[in-house]
Amino acid sequence: MTGTVCQYCYPEDNDESNKESLIIDADDGNLYNLFDDDIEEIKILE
Repeated sequence: MTGTVCQYCYPEDNDESNKESLIIDADDGNLYNLFDDDIEEIKILE
């Protein structure tokens, strides 16, 4: 998946899961909330 990171969420901001996450605005036009254990690798593309 490629996209832009919109927001970092602290564990206390994710009420039920209590995990860190990133909200991604993906190239497919959808927003995804990816939890820390869902992310295998992050690459910065120029």
